[in-house]
Amino acid sequence: MPGPGQGIPLARFARMFSRSVTSRAQLLAALLSVAASLTEGVGLALLAPLIAMLGAAAPSGPASRKLADALGAVGLPLSLPVLIALFVGLVAGRAVVVRGRDVTLAELHFDFVEALRRRLFDTIAKARWSVIAKERRPVLVKSLTGDIERLGQGAHFLLQFPALALTAAVQIAIALLIAPWITLVVLVSGCAILALVWSHRVDSYLAGSQLAASLRNAFDLTSEFFAGLKLAKSHSSEERHRVAFEDAVNRQRTQVLAYAGRTADAQMLFQIGSAAALGIFVYLGAGVAGLAAPELLVLVIIFARLMPLLGSLQHAVQSMRQSLPIFEDMLALIARCEAGAETVPPGETAPLVLRDELRFSGVCFHYDEQRQKPALSGLDLVIRAGSVVAIVGASGAGKSTLADITVGLVVPDSGAISVDGRPLHGPALVAWRRSVAYVLQDSFLFNNSVRANMLWARPDADEQDLRRVLSLTGMEETIAALPDGIDSAVGDRGSRLSGGERQRLALACALLRRPTLLVLDEATNALDQESERTMWDLIERLRGSMTIIVIAHRIWTVRSADTIVVIEDGQIVQSGSWNLLMAQGEGRFARLVRAGAAADASS
Repeated sequence: MPGPGQGIPLARFARMFSRSVTSRAQLLAALLSVAASLTEGVGLALLAPLIAMLGAAAPSGPASRKLADALGAVGLPLSLPVLIALFVGLVAGRAVVVRGRDVTLAELHFDFVEALRRRLFDTIAKARWSVIAKERRPVLVKSLTGDIERLGQGAHFLLQFPALALTAAVQIAIALLIAPWITLVVLVSGCAILALVWSHRVDSYLAGSQLAASLRNAFDLTSEFFAGLKLAKSHSSEERHRVAFEDAVNRQRTQVLAYAGRTADAQMLFQIGSAAALGIFVYLGAGVAGLAAPELLVLVIIFARLMPLLGSLQHAVQSMRQSLPIFEDMLALIARCEAGAETVPPGETAPLVLRDELRFSGVCFHYDEQRQKPALSGLDLVIRAGSVVAIVGASGAGKSTLADITVGLVVPDSGAISVDGRPLHGPALVAWRRSVAYVLQDSFLFNNSVRANMLWARPDADEQDLRRVLSLTGMEETIAALPDGIDSAVGDRGSRLSGGERQRLALACALLRRPTLLVLDEATNALDQESERTMWDLIERLRGSMTIIVIAHRIWTVRSADTIVVIEDGQIVQSGSWNLLMAQGEGRFARLVRAGAAADASS
């Protein structure tokens, strides 16, 4: 029996399924299931007169009389050749119908899984970055892969349920036609057996919740192990990961085997009870009701097939209930993402070009509303178009948060950002992101060729565009030296390139976009000092052609910036040129410079 509240998720699951596939396919599957059940039922009804004639006896019984009447209505006799022809035709027809039904059900199953996968992917892709950032990446990956497949299994049993129920109903109708009161006795016995078996089954909803939690734990451990594999190898901590993973797998094994054991016990009881019910039926049919051998044999066949059908129906219900916890988790994830969806205008949005100034007015932002300390607090800043602005400060001061807000990844809790007087919100935010390029400290490259990574940044770029940015970033000779040149694979996350090469290729991809604003979030940290100077030479060449914001860790590198902004505890504490800030000998910037110089000297 469904537990409290479990009927609602099952109904929602059924509704989502019905909305995810076409009505035409559902109707076709229903009609084919009905046809398959009816052809099987009629075929079983033909067995009694067929067996009687094989024994040279005259067919008797209500089913045989009605069959004779039906054949007589079309001018056919109730003869052995006619019965054999009908039986073979029905079996062949049922085989064709069952094939069509199974193919249609497979299509429905696939369409549901893919529709659910597409919906989840779309909601994640359309959600605001601040919403996505709160979700754990392994959970998102697992939801789109393993969880979807498990829900597909639940959909499979949902599809099988009506077909099994129809077949069982037709077989019961045939049995009632042959021996009504004996059939009712057996059905009551079968219901009693099902009730007994159900009481021995473990709660599938609870088992599904526990199994989902153990699978999630094992997946998290695996994801974290691979994400930190380099660090784990460098610390020789592989054994700790192995032990933790083995413990998670053992917990998962215990839960799966416990559920399988209870299910096996239930199946054993069901089979024993079915055999006892069949024995009672044979005794009543032969010894009490005095049924003829052909009718008795047909009833035995019907009930021998009916009991496994009822068991399959119960198993389908259990399997559907077991998938409900995953379904509820996925619905909650979809709801969170849809609640945080961005407003994206239809069609292609023209880039928003920065021509005058980028202005921040009283910008405040909290990552967690329960935390009293904001990441940014009352921030006011004006960035002139075409200038080079450096953002400096201690770790955790709010530099990267300011970068995320600048490129439109997150929206301030209060305050405003405007481009040339146009507020950045709604459709303007999407247009703004088409106009900026963001290079992170941990640059990301797809496991594809150099060319494919660059064309991902700008699909319409031609060969000349590619060579131009590779030359600008000093990567032209490096790429040319690769085995297949620009068509060489870079490996997983660019593993076939050095850290500096990855960073410069990421910068080349950014420049290929021809941005109006380029944000480098500690993007030079992976470079040695000589390469970093080369990078600043590039910034000098780009000066005036675009606005550049550099978030720097090494303070001495920002000497040539037009404006240096010093952030501390989410607030701007100083702003000006290098010389102006250094003249304030006891200011925060001067102290940062002295601390950086001391750290370089000690290293």
